Amino acid sequence: MDPEKVATTDIGVNYNADKIQAGVDYFYSEQKDIIEPDPLINPAYRVYENMSNITYQGVEVEGKYYLSTALFLTGSLLYQTNKDLSGKQNVAPTSNYYKKIGLSYMDNGITLSVFDIFNNGLDTANYNSTYNPSPKPFDVLNANCNFNISEFFKMRAKPKFALNFYTENLFNSQYWMPEWGGIAHQTLPASPGRRLYLSVKVSL
Repeated sequence: MDPEKVATTDIGVNYNADKIQAGVDYFYSEQKDIIEPDPLINPAYRVYENMSNITYQGVEVEGKYYLSTALFLTGSLLYQTNKDLSGKQNVAPTSNYYKKIGLSYMDNGITLSVFDIFNNGLDTANYNSTYNPSPKPFDVLNANCNFNISEFFKMRAKPKFALNFYTENLFNSQYWMPEWGGIAHQTLPASPGRRLYLSVKVSL
């Protein structure tokens, strides 16, 4: 096999003011000699070859708005499309739309953040599973809480203490993605489910 080759052009413009940060970005990317399973060979053998070339292009808009010195909103919208040499659209297992929005508060040693990621799923014409659910749109909501005990209580002496509680996939969203390298057009569960993390940080 030959190595894969990637060439990307990226152009962006950013704006910064007292309460607003915004940016827009355009990208165009070519992937050549992509290594993937040969669909004409029995999938039990998992034979990989340089199979295809794909071009991507898209636009991302992102921004941040400060409601106060301690509270701000952030978000972004990404649109991308891709095609192979024959002109077939959405051949890569990548969603056309991604929307992200978050709210964060940080003051006096306390940080509270919630962040939602929306994925519009995959092209059902190219990735429609026969047995398992097809890759449909889904939301993943994450939440983070950090409590700097030493800063909150104005503790100057060491050691310093902080607590962190992080929740990933708060609503336990379930989603499925293609079994890359396996049987064509089948999916596997890609969601790890809800995960909770609690940590203690001690600075000596």
